[in-house]
Amino acid sequence: MSESCSIYRFDCNDEEIPPNLQYLISIAKQQKIAFKDIFPWEDYSCSSDIVSYVAFDPGNQVICGWIKIIVFPEDKRIYISLLSSRSSTDPNYRGIGTKLINNIISDFRDYNFIYLQPTFKARSFYLHIGFKDYGSPYYLFKPIAKIETSDVQKLDNEYNYNLLIIALESEGLDRYVRKLERLIDKKELSINDIANIKTVDDIVLLLNTF
Repeated sequence: MSESCSIYRFDCNDEEIPPNLQYLISIAKQQKIAFKDIFPWEDYSCSSDIVSYVAFDPGNQVICGWIKIIVFPEDKRIYISLLSSRSSTDPNYRGIGTKLINNIISDFRDYNFIYLQPTFKARSFYLHIGFKDYGSPYYLFKPIAKIETSDVQKLDNEYNYNLLIIALESEGLDRYVRKLERLIDKKELSINDIANIKTVDDIVLLLNTF
């Protein structure tokens, strides 16, 4: 059945959901039972950096799969935000996820790499189709043109910084959040400086020295 599924790309350059995409969203909502856990069409919003690829069988009006990506043209990287395939409930649709990803790589041949933070269950799928962690505890990557160790480290450091912000906020330590953001903005502290800090106690201890 996957052979009858064609891939359609939808850009949101005008920050409005294109009518054809709205139509597919309405169909996907009706067919939600055929998918598991991840539903890229739900609470859909448009912006210039969001692109969706939808695998759709127009003859049978079936949503075969859906992938939503965020494009970062300034450093030529693509982040897979959400991916769901009908193969999660119907083995006849196996290969749809790979087909969607290959279409992205074909469209963005001049970009450096594509990456994501996979769920535990999905991790083996991405490893099987050529993604690697390159030492990252958070992400899996697949080179398109190239990937450098510095790219991986930068993204890991940014992710760790965001985790620290969330941890401080969850403890009600908003004043430390503001202090950390202020120090970063003033370049008195960099995200790289706190790359190895993993706990609230340790970040608070560091911030108290300023």
